[in-house]
Amino acid sequence: MNGPLSPEAGEEHDEMLDKDGTSDRLTSSSSSSSHYTVDQFLPLIGEIGRFQLTLCLILSVMVYLTAFPNTIMYFTSTPSPWRCSPSSSICTENGTFNVTDTRRCGMPRSEWEFVMPSTFSIVTKYDLCCGREWWIHLAGSVVFAGSGLGSFSFGFLSDNYGRRRVIYITSSTMLTLMTIVPFLPTIELFVFGRFLIGFFREVTNIYVLSNEFVGPKYRPIIGNINFLFWALALLVLPLKAYLVQNWQMLYVVCGAPYLVILLSWWFVPESPRWLLVQGRREEAMGVLRRVAQCNRRTIPEHVTLASETRPTKKMTPVNLFTSGRYLTITTLIQGFGWFAQGLLYWGITMTADDLGGDMYLNWILASLTDFPACIICIWAFRRLGRKITTISGAMMASCACIFVFLMPLNHPVWGPIRIATGTLSKLCVNISINGMFLWSVELYPTALRVIGNSCMMLMSRVGAASSPWLTKALLPINPALPFALLGGVGLLSTLFFLWLPETKEMPTKEVIEEEKNTKMDSAVGEYVELKT
Repeated sequence: MNGPLSPEAGEEHDEMLDKDGTSDRLTSSSSSSSHYTVDQFLPLIGEIGRFQLTLCLILSVMVYLTAFPNTIMYFTSTPSPWRCSPSSSICTENGTFNVTDTRRCGMPRSEWEFVMPSTFSIVTKYDLCCGREWWIHLAGSVVFAGSGLGSFSFGFLSDNYGRRRVIYITSSTMLTLMTIVPFLPTIELFVFGRFLIGFFREVTNIYVLSNEFVGPKYRPIIGNINFLFWALALLVLPLKAYLVQNWQMLYVVCGAPYLVILLSWWFVPESPRWLLVQGRREEAMGVLRRVAQCNRRTIPEHVTLASETRPTKKMTPVNLFTSGRYLTITTLIQGFGWFAQGLLYWGITMTADDLGGDMYLNWILASLTDFPACIICIWAFRRLGRKITTISGAMMASCACIFVFLMPLNHPVWGPIRIATGTLSKLCVNISINGMFLWSVELYPTALRVIGNSCMMLMSRVGAASSPWLTKALLPINPALPFALLGGVGLLSTLFFLWLPETKEMPTKEVIEEEKNTKMDSAVGEYVELKT
């Protein structure tokens, strides 16, 4: 006999609904209330409909905005040629000199000047040359450090105080900082401002909230719509950089105009899954009724949400390691995997100019790969699953990096092949990163979903923050050596992924207690149900 919480009960009830999803034809014998989980409730109100698509569009615009802080350094840290000052008595040569000409470093600063104005880049604004170039790398990596710490901090706040509030606080602060930071007077303040921008650049909550309103079958679609907007931002940014030659105004146009998105506060609701876990069942039912109304569905009167066990204490990252062997192992494996994929993704992105050829063309080619990657992921997630898709993408990206390392640089024959292989590596790492996002969301229960994924974002940002230092430090030894490092670390991560379980179309867990009833088979990485 099926209990009120069993999936079979939900299926039997679904069969009583007519094709329009209404309850007009329910049998009159259903006199007692049916208690459903959120996943069982979604077919009644529409697993994906007008409400979910509108919500996804709004949240995808927020994802779009988070791409600018990370990538804007590519276009705002360009070095400038130099020339002798007109009044100089020491530097008397005519013409302009290349950025690699270090003779200026032995002269007083007043004896030479940049060819380009201070609005050209942070190099000309803050005089980042002659031993001060490390500030460029620091300004590029500090946003990842801030993002990792922010994800860690806001993950705790989100799982304990709600997704919606955190999303709007972080988005509004990030956009405001984007309009202020470029006008700070010193490089020290600018770098600190970049750290704050990264701290409030919160994407984990956005992705989680998008997926908590749809059924398991449609999560790949929603997640990839988010990523398509990220890819769009990568293509819009070089256009903005071309049209706005002033680096400070480029920051402004990537921040201030988008503050209008905050008006969507009145449409975006709190996650019903989070409300249910917090014991706020009536509020969760109110959200689901609103979804049903927008999707033109009717909820049967006798159907209601089942009560979940409310956490007796606030969730913290410590719970990831004290809630059973399964959760501990998956967290450790994912942590290294996210570090490796963060290093691989941003290492490939930020070394686009080291492939040879035009830096702007390389950036556009690398960014264009995000679009086919999203289309491939939508198909692969539903046919092959999360595990095979993620491992395949990471392995092919790593192998492509190793091939780039083995090819000669600026060779008339191998040059175009090298660029094509580097572009292929970006396509494949996009697939693996996309897979990691969805896989991690499904591996964690609702009570720890944002905290768990925020810790994964922290590890990803550690890898991303390391990428400019590791890749640029290896360039003097061999321009191709960074690709060998990226490929080696990426291949190692794929071996660990083999121990993680598949989550394709599995119902999401809501509370930690459910995790204690499962363990991981370390040989094959599959769920093994314990007998009760």
